[in-house]
Order: sequence, then structure tokens, then C-alpha cells
Amino acid sequence: QDDIDKLSGQLSDRLGDIGSTAVSSFGRVTGSIFSVLTVLVLTFMLLIEGPRWLRFFREIIPNEHHARADRLARDMYRVVKGYVNGQVVLALLAAMLILPVLLIVGVSYPAALVVVVFICGLIPLVGHTIGAIIVSFVALFTSPWAALIVLGYYILYQQIENYVVQPKIQANSTNMSPLLVFSAVIVGVSFGGLLGGLVAIPVAGCVRIALLDYLRYKKIISSKDAEAAVKNK
Repeated sequence: QDDIDKLSGQLSDRLGDIGSTAVSSFGRVTGSIFSVLTVLVLTFMLLIEGPRWLRFFREIIPNEHHARADRLARDMYRVVKGYVNGQVVLALLAAMLILPVLLIVGVSYPAALVVVVFICGLIPLVGHTIGAIIVSFVALFTSPWAALIVLGYYILYQQIENYVVQPKIQANSTNMSPLLVFSAVIVGVSFGGLLGGLVAIPVAGCVRIALLDYLRYKKIISSKDAEAAVKNK
């Protein structure tokens, strides 16, 4: 009876640990999906209501500050647009580089998988993880070795992109230094999780533009210094 009670207690503890892990994993996945959907919904709402809000803020700003406000809005729009364009370039690069591997290992429907990789690559941070899972699962129907090769290649490329390619491309497209781009992502993920990482680069770019404009307005730096900072940093 003592042995049965002991075994029952151990089994209950293990089942409880498994249940806690499953609930925790489900919560993280659900939170990630919710963060992505939140960003997509906010983006759609900004596209719809953005011009109306811009007109509202322009009306409440004194006339003598209209030129400054227009310049800030234009520069910030350029940063956000550059960030989106950079993400498209990264997704296209990932799709092009995965194609040779799919052809070499003989995975079925390589063209369709390239499209899937491109679409997933448009999602910052978690896009490549989703793409790797989908492509590796399809490659599993070819052979386990094919799935391992594709997964290993995808993980290797993802690491190279995260630490080398992405900071460089986003730095060029948003006029920020690679160090600032990389630091912005680290800080965004640390404080805001997935949602913070999604908006870290454009937010950092807009804050940088606002700071340079403030320093120029207070005559702490000259206009030429601010323009050089916008173009070269």
C-alpha cells in the first residue's frame, strides 16, 4: 500500500508538471499570435484613420509650426516606409536562398514553398520560425534527412540574418546605424516581448528624428549637423 501511494504521488507530480508545461507553452503561443494580430489590426486602423488624425493635429498646431510639423511627419513616414521595404527585401532574400536547398534535396512543390517562405518572412521575428516549421514538415514527406537538412539550413540562415543581414538592410532603409537597429530590437524585445520587437525599429527611428529636430530647434546642433545625422547614422 505504501509503494502504491508513493507511485501514485510521483505520477500525479509528473502529470502536473506536464500539464503546467503545456499550459505555459500554449500561453506563449497564444500571446505571440495575439501580438501579431494586434500589430496587423493597428496597422490597418492607422492606414484607414491616419490621414484624419494628421489633419486633426495639423489644425491644432499653430500656423508658424506647420512647416516643422510637416517635416517631422515626412521624415517619420520615410522611416516607417523604409522599415517595411527592408522587411520585404529580407523576405525576398530568404525565399531566394531557400530554393536551391529545396531543389537539391528534392522536396515536392518547391515553388509553392518559396512563396510560403516569402509570406512568412514578412512577419518580423517569428516569421522565419513559422516558415521553418512549415517547410521542414513538408520536407519530412520526402525523407527525414531532407527535413533535417532543410531545418538546419533554415536555422543557420536565420542566425546569419538576425545578426548580420537584417541590421545592415534595416540600417540602410531607415537611415539608422546597424548598432542602433540591433540595440532597438534587443530593447524592444526585453521590455515589450514580441510586440515590442515588432515596432522597435520604426519607433526608434521616429524617436531619433524627433530628438534631432528638438536639438536643432533649441540650436544645440545646426541644421547641417541634423541633416548629416539623418542621412549617415
